[in-house]
Amino acid sequence: MLRYLHSYVQWLHTRWPAGTVEKLPNVNEDGSTNVPGLYVAGDLTGVPLLKMASDSGARVVQALAQRHALPADHDDTLDLAVIGAGVAGLAAALEARTLGLRFAIYESAEPLATIANFPKGKPIFTYPEDMTPAGSLQFHEQSSIKEGLLDDLRQQALTGDQAITPVIAHVDHVAQSQSGTALEVHFGDKDMQPVRARTVLVAIGRSGNHRTLNVPGEDLPKVYNRLHDPKDYAGQRALVVGGGDSALETAIALAENGASVTLSYRKPEFSRAKPDNVERADRLIGDLQDAVPGRIRTLFRSSVAEIHDDDVVLNTDGAGHTESIPNDVVFTMIGREAPLDFFRRSGVRIRGEWSPWSIASLCLFFLFCVFMYHWKKTGVHIIDVPPLSWVTGIGDWWSGHGWFPYNLPDWWASLGGVFADPTTALGTLKISIGEPGFFYSIAYCLAVIIFGIDRMRRRRTQYVRVQTLTLMAVQCIPLFLLPYLLLPWLGNNGWFDSGAHSWLGWIGDQLFPVVNYGHGREYWRAFGLILAWPLFFWNVFTSEPLWGWLIISLIQTFVIIPLIVWRWGKGAYCGWICSCGALAETLGDRHRHKMPHGPKWNRLNLIGQVFLLFAFALFVLRVAGWMVGSDSWPSRGYGYLLHDIPVINYVWFVDLFWAGILGVGLYFHFSGRVWCRFACPLAALMHIYARFSRFRIFADKKKCISCNVCTSVCHQGIDIMNFANKGEPMIDPQCVRCSACVQSCPTSVLTFGHLTINGREIHDRLRAQ
Repeated sequence: MLRYLHSYVQWLHTRWPAGTVEKLPNVNEDGSTNVPGLYVAGDLTGVPLLKMASDSGARVVQALAQRHALPADHDDTLDLAVIGAGVAGLAAALEARTLGLRFAIYESAEPLATIANFPKGKPIFTYPEDMTPAGSLQFHEQSSIKEGLLDDLRQQALTGDQAITPVIAHVDHVAQSQSGTALEVHFGDKDMQPVRARTVLVAIGRSGNHRTLNVPGEDLPKVYNRLHDPKDYAGQRALVVGGGDSALETAIALAENGASVTLSYRKPEFSRAKPDNVERADRLIGDLQDAVPGRIRTLFRSSVAEIHDDDVVLNTDGAGHTESIPNDVVFTMIGREAPLDFFRRSGVRIRGEWSPWSIASLCLFFLFCVFMYHWKKTGVHIIDVPPLSWVTGIGDWWSGHGWFPYNLPDWWASLGGVFADPTTALGTLKISIGEPGFFYSIAYCLAVIIFGIDRMRRRRTQYVRVQTLTLMAVQCIPLFLLPYLLLPWLGNNGWFDSGAHSWLGWIGDQLFPVVNYGHGREYWRAFGLILAWPLFFWNVFTSEPLWGWLIISLIQTFVIIPLIVWRWGKGAYCGWICSCGALAETLGDRHRHKMPHGPKWNRLNLIGQVFLLFAFALFVLRVAGWMVGSDSWPSRGYGYLLHDIPVINYVWFVDLFWAGILGVGLYFHFSGRVWCRFACPLAALMHIYARFSRFRIFADKKKCISCNVCTSVCHQGIDIMNFANKGEPMIDPQCVRCSACVQSCPTSVLTFGHLTINGREIHDRLRAQ
């Protein structure tokens, strides 16, 4: 049994790549940070491309010149201080000189140090090919050898009458001046006086400390973290540690120059390197028992245990087996940590890190959601166990005191006339405003509209515009106007009574039963026209069968939605129709990068499968109870699991706590898709459908630079880059078609589409780029 369960879990979720996202400073689209006046450009914005770095540096300065007038001559405060003389920093300095700003640029090593430290003869590509960066620093060739590119950039920025002259100094941190009108740049050399500047641009790249192996022998003189000239190691036995671009490029360069190379990588495949580097490495990799000159021996799932003068000991599997290999030189090409300590000292927030204020704000908003969703839920005894009964009884306690909105209908009726007549539109509205759900729905619609407009302004693609307008329309018309205004107005005017409209009366009796509260019929059940079972379960889990809704729910959940998912993917419902998705794609759009990534989080995707099983168990008990009677054990078991069992009953634990309190309460700290990704039972069912879907996100492998931007913006936690850099279609069933990965890709790698029955790729006509 456990073996079959493990196979199912792997088939559905755990088989997919689960890469993580690197911690970086929290930078807005214009380069600004939470520290006023402090901007970031270059690699630390998340895109490691030379053209993008140059463009970002120049644009920050252009925006600065538009915002501020030049200071008086006697003011010793700089307009701009640039930290880092790489591509982004030099582009910013050149633009500042062009615009007549007073500036200084600081560099701890040498200008363009990152490029200068690349291996000799390294080919460098300047993507995107059709992009011309802002400013005067330009790239005249789409690809070149390191030395040619370096000479060209130095010629543009560091020579001639208008040459930029960086100050060689180590910057320790940036702080607010005592007057609060400027920033101060503080140096590691305490003898240097702080420099005042109205704006500080940090363009230091990912130039933090090199990552270490933390193994014995790592401090031996034969261990390096940088390759300068591969010819120096011809004929030597080299070990390269790592699986990214720098590791593969080092291994390739060494092998091509006659070294015997062993490449050790802890993962089962090269999942992070550019496709071109993987292909070049594959041509040199053989099925070797020992390293030989000019070839690369790969040891996947391995790690360094010890480094000695003449050999290296490797862990070759997870069972404690080791292998000792002869060795002359070791290159640990496992990357650098971003310079996060510098940003922490400067007060800049780091993505994924928690501060006292973020913890406090999470708690406060969570408590607000606890109140709001219990205020909205009245007349249902959810938990009868103190102290939880006090919390879950908020709605009844509030209504018992006649507080908002329960005090409004009488006030409206006192106005007389059309307000007191239920057959008028205003009379219908008067009855609806006595329900908390009415005001909750108004707030929900306003949030979708307001933040939907913000989303369309920020993401100016045809796909986002059409999708967002669709979500607005679905939320406002069938999920608000229909149940709260249109249907009640029709009912109050006799449309659902017997007589002239007898067929409508039959529909009303089937879908909107007569009750003795509110409008006299349960028009709120119209939510079920859009929200399918088991997401909206109230039309199925009823005391007596509502055959109309049972038929509708059966067709929705087991016919219409499977066909939609088969053709367009799960996102056609989650990202275009569902009200949960509407709020996530609008209110949650600015917070999508906060979704956690990685294998541990991917395993939590199975919570939804548990809730789906819970819903099916309730459905079986409900049907059995209808068949054998209300006093039977299936009916009692159904009632116990639905709302009687303390805490872990379906109504409170799944529908109110997970879908409402957690789902919305974590929006601003874990993204807007917590409920959708981890726990929604309908999404869990659609994950099964999606395994048979024709929908794909196609990738142009040749364009992929493995920057990981696509993965970082996915609020479903999908490791999209791991598909893209192999040229494989993305088929993780979690995808909700939000298009953030497609739109954010700096080299236009990704495209929505589907596979035909014969395996042909068809790209969507509605462009998401």
